[in-house]
Amino acid sequence: MYLDKGSRRQAAEKIWGSVAHAIIAIGKQRGWKVGKTPSVLEDVVVQLGAELDEANGILADAPRGDRKRFRLLLSVLNGIHDNDNGFLRKDLDIDDIEYAAGDAADLLARLEPLLDTPAQPFTPRPGQDQRRLSRLLDMPLKRNDSRDQENRERMAQLNRLFPPGKEDANGFSPNYGYQKPQTSDDDNGEAPLVASHPSDSPPPDGGQAKIVPKSGQGESTTVHIKVDKNLRPDTVAATPPHEDLRPRRAKGRGAQSSKVNIQFE
Repeated sequence: MYLDKGSRRQAAEKIWGSVAHAIIAIGKQRGWKVGKTPSVLEDVVVQLGAELDEANGILADAPRGDRKRFRLLLSVLNGIHDNDNGFLRKDLDIDDIEYAAGDAADLLARLEPLLDTPAQPFTPRPGQDQRRLSRLLDMPLKRNDSRDQENRERMAQLNRLFPPGKEDANGFSPNYGYQKPQTSDDDNGEAPLVASHPSDSPPPDGGQAKIVPKSGQGESTTVHIKVDKNLRPDTVAATPPHEDLRPRRAKGRGAQSSKVNIQFE
């Protein structure tokens, strides 16, 4: 109807919107984190395609598999939707929109029956499957100052949350019975270097605080901390030169960190 009126923008947006809302509806039905951003839509549609491939005995990323097919179709449809300002690209003509309409009909024909179909068993592979599931289930992953250490700890966490090769009969869908594991990984994995003062305020000048040890490092060490009152916003905590440690930086907009002098007893 919009093409007959010559409104390319409205036609393109309605085509994209029909697919986006179908994906969101199925994602909500499964109990996943959903939204209209391209990355979130792709997570949902690729997971649905991967689930169908496994149910049909098709290897992951096979050319004729739904996982790869769904991703490709969604990519074409995202191409007719401008995510920044809603204005259609000037080089998109009516033929492009009609071609996208056919892709949308193809994808919708495969997606819509899933609204009335229970989630199927799914077996995650290491890497992309695990990371996609963590995003769909809104499970925070560990963070660390060191990129190498962060990658190692994050991979170990993913293997605990989603053991590779271990099938989940509920397709990792909370609305169909999947239980998110309750582990120590539920937080972001970041612990402060120095324990909080009982009053939630910094220790007084010359006061004492205990360093919070990482698991397996034994008892904590008592140290004297003297706060330097002449601080700059970009100053960070100093560590003894013989310690091979990197200080944590304050995070968030407007965050400030204090420079401290540490003497071991």
